[in-house]
Amino acid sequence: MPENPVLIIGGGPAGLEAARGVADLGYSVTLVEKADRLGGTPILCDYAALTPNMVNAEEAMGAMVKKIENDPLIDIRTSTEITASSGNAPELQVTLKGQSGEEQLNAGSVIVATGFKHFDPGKETQMYGYYEFDDVMVLQGLLRNCFQGGHRNQAFASRVSGFCLLHRHEDVWFLGR
Repeated sequence: MPENPVLIIGGGPAGLEAARGVADLGYSVTLVEKADRLGGTPILCDYAALTPNMVNAEEAMGAMVKKIENDPLIDIRTSTEITASSGNAPELQVTLKGQSGEEQLNAGSVIVATGFKHFDPGKETQMYGYYEFDDVMVLQGLLRNCFQGGHRNQAFASRVSGFCLLHRHEDVWFLGR
């Protein structure tokens, strides 16, 4: 087994699953997340639910965090960023900057799971009436309004023009008329 831990950058769904999988194989992990909590985009963007089973996002991400938070092979570093790196696998040198200052870490390998940012259709282009009309929204807004509290909001679903019916077929949700 390698001496140095596997460094995982990002504490969202991919980073959490990678940390669990690597630790399950018996390797030590250092999980670095720049936010002050784990969960990534589903938490930071206030997702209402996650597919395929439309599980409440907060609940789903909480279950993933719970699987790793007490694992002795996983060292979790929130509010931490990587400021420098050098070397080659399996002897990488990484500088971490966290609440307690800078620290050097030796890593055997790196998994980058840094997530993404949602497209904002109106921020730069002011297209699609996104900020002009209440019923123009991005997917996470639609899901948040349709599935408030993990339950289907029929009043909202029937009000949305062109998307008045949400139905499920074998773990896939369809929007239709």
